[in-house]
This record gives sequence, structure tokens and C-alpha cells, in this order.
Amino acid sequence: MLFSDVAKWFWEIKHYQKSTAKLIPLRAFSHLIREYIAKECGRRLLRPYRMSREALAALQEIAEEILTMLFELAYVLMIFSDL
Repeated sequence: MLFSDVAKWFWEIKHYQKSTAKLIPLRAFSHLIREYIAKECGRRLLRPYRMSREALAALQEIAEEILTMLFELAYVLMIFSDL
């Protein structure tokens, strides 16, 4: 592991901690959600479904929060695994 790699990681961590922007691009997240709904509901949908922007934003917000919590827990486990 080079010093420059570690410095880059710390820079990225600081950057994302200060940022309030979404971590997952909206278009990619929207595509993923629509694909999941189509797969799970399949032929049970009698007509095409519609999703409001607010609902999609709420789903994205909670998904990113859960991912952040999982990464934080993984970090804590990594720290305490050395004990």
C-alpha cells in the first residue's frame, strides 16, 4: 500500500463526509427501482405504474442511509476484529 493511495482514501472520505449530494445517481437508481418493481410485480400489474419524484427521492434517501449504516458497522467490526 502506497502513501499516495492512503492519502487519496482519506481525501475521498473527507470529501464525502462534507458533501450533501446523493451517492447514487438518480437515473441509475430510478432504473434499478423500476426494474425491481417490474420483476416482482410481473404480470400482476394491469396497467403501467407511475412513481412520483418525491417517492423515488424518499426511496433513494433511505437506501443511501442504510448503505451508510452498513459501511459504518463494517468499519467498526474491522476495528474491533484486531482486538
